[in-house]
Amino acid sequence: MSDSSLQFEPLAVVGMACRFPGADNLDEFWSLLRDGRCALRELPADRLNPADHYSPEKGVIGRTYCNVAGTVTLRPIDPSICPLDPKLSFRYDIGHLTLCEVAAAACRHAGYDPFSLPIRNTGVYLGNSSGGSDLESRLAFHSYAREL
Repeated sequence: MSDSSLQFEPLAVVGMACRFPGADNLDEFWSLLRDGRCALRELPADRLNPADHYSPEKGVIGRTYCNVAGTVTLRPIDPSICPLDPKLSFRYDIGHLTLCEVAAAACRHAGYDPFSLPIRNTGVYLGNSSGGSDLESRLAFHSYAREL
């Protein structure tokens, strides 16, 4: 396909939101960058139990020798941002709920209510790194360790 046959449609980025290690929102993220701070820290035991998964020696099967990472702070989901039936909330993975919160924050940053967008032809583009979900991380690590 040649460039001359492509049709270009206008695109507008009207809202942004984020949750990164060391920054729970855009203001904190810009502050982290401006100040040149590093968000890496020792892994908290509730994210990676060192007794189960850590060894200071490289090459130990089923163990990691790294105990430092950039992790996003886990916190309860705000029901005013993501109104979910409390009876069903235990069924949702915290990584997915966090993603919904950030998407809703991006809509609000643009001045829109995420539950009543004026245009149905709207996209919210997201990025998520592997391991953004506690469930995903536990399943992946245990599957990997069993294969070894």
